[in-house]
Amino acid sequence: MRKDPWFKLTFDTIGLGVAANSVIAMRLAKVARGGAPARAECQRMFTEKLVAASRAVYILGANASTPDRAASRALAVYRKKVDANLRRLKRGG
Repeated sequence: MRKDPWFKLTFDTIGLGVAANSVIAMRLAKVARGGAPARAECQRMFTEKLVAASRAVYILGANASTPDRAASRALAVYRKKVDANLRRLKRGG
C-alpha cells in the first residue's frame, strides 16, 4: 500500500511552521537590540526570502506534472533555510 504523499506534506508543513516561528522570535529579538547586527539580519532576511521564493517557483514549475512532489520539493527549499537559520541564531550568529 502506497502512503499518501499529501499526508506527509501536511506534517512537514506543520514542522516547518513550528521551526519558522522559532526563527522569527530569535530574529525579532536580534532586530530589537538594534545596531549593525540588526541591520545585517534585516538584509539577510530580505535576500534569503527572494532567493528561496525564486528557487521554490522554479521547482514548482519543473515538477508540475507531479503536484505532490513539486510541493514537497518546494517546501524542502524553505525547510533547509529555516533549519540553517535556526542553527545560526541559536549559536548567537
